Amino acid sequence: MFLAGINEKIIDPCRIWELTGITKHLGGIGATKRLAELCDIKPGQRVLEIGCGTGYTSCMLAKKYQANIVAIDISSKLLCLAKKRAVRENVDDRVIFINADARTLPLKDCSFDVAIAESVLTLCDKEKVPSEIYRVLKENGHFGQNEALYLKPPSGDLSGIIDSFGIRILNESEWKEIFKNAGFTCQFSKVNEIDLLEDFKSIIKEYGIIKYFYAIVKSFLDPEIGRLFFNKRYLNISIKNLSSFGYGLFVYKKT
Repeated sequence: MFLAGINEKIIDPCRIWELTGITKHLGGIGATKRLAELCDIKPGQRVLEIGCGTGYTSCMLAKKYQANIVAIDISSKLLCLAKKRAVRENVDDRVIFINADARTLPLKDCSFDVAIAESVLTLCDKEKVPSEIYRVLKENGHFGQNEALYLKPPSGDLSGIIDSFGIRILNESEWKEIFKNAGFTCQFSKVNEIDLLEDFKSIIKEYGIIKYFYAIVKSFLDPEIGRLFFNKRYLNISIKNLSSFGYGLFVYKKT
């Protein structure tokens, strides 16, 4: 219970995404498109998306780059939404969705040209998942990452809140070190501050204003999630420390 203290795990973030049908990452659609460009995706290449959520990125990559996508997610509910999106956007012949854990990918060695993950690895095992990505990529393959990170050390209260979600947020150098240890060479990295207005515009563009506000209402009506978001202590600490957060775009090469 959050009201009893912030050192216990409050809620699984995946539950919020499943309830609302909305997943997002910092930087929005613009960051996704930039990441795809940096990975130099070409028609016909095999691309793996780790943590595909509702399928926006996978469908966009299939449509814009004519790539062959394999998209995994641990949530069967989100995968159901992703499959419906692929059919709706007429790319279901180019996207395969698999219910899988990124720690043990059910995929062959050296079978992908590119892999992408957005706002996922913060929630994952930071040793096993990078090693699995390395395993399934072809020689000289690229991995593109868009991830929340700390721009500066967080306050103790903020750390307590983050820990209660079961999340471990890193900074830029820590992410680079993790992928270096997995065998990758970092070819590109850029740290960005959060632009709340642009992120809001991106959500509206992707999901529409009606679905967005429906998701907000649905969240607030859920007893557990509503209690979290209406907790004054949580809100005050989060707003006070907003400048501690940013996101990074990284591209690594398997060498």
